[in-house]
Amino acid sequence: MSIINGARTPHGSPGDRPQGNVPVIVRLALDDGTELWRPGRANRWRDGCVLVIWENIIGNGWSSQSAWLHERDVTRAIAGPSELLTPQWRELPRWTTGAGH
Repeated sequence: MSIINGARTPHGSPGDRPQGNVPVIVRLALDDGTELWRPGRANRWRDGCVLVIWENIIGNGWSSQSAWLHERDVTRAIAGPSELLTPQWRELPRWTTGAGH
């Protein structure tokens, strides 16, 4: 599956050196109409875009992937009233001890 919410590379270059290593939550919209939310790291940012890096298999650096995303698809936290968030939290996939966790 391909990511469809990837942003264009911002104009100019933020340089070769990372600007940060900020923990974030990344929203990836996939071409099959689903969304995937992953923990990741914001590495560079410019012109409303963020270069994020995430691992497809947590703890496996070889599974790392990166993409420029619009800043609206990257957040530091999910917050809101408990009565709205709790039901959604309960529906999220749970941690498993097998591969691909």
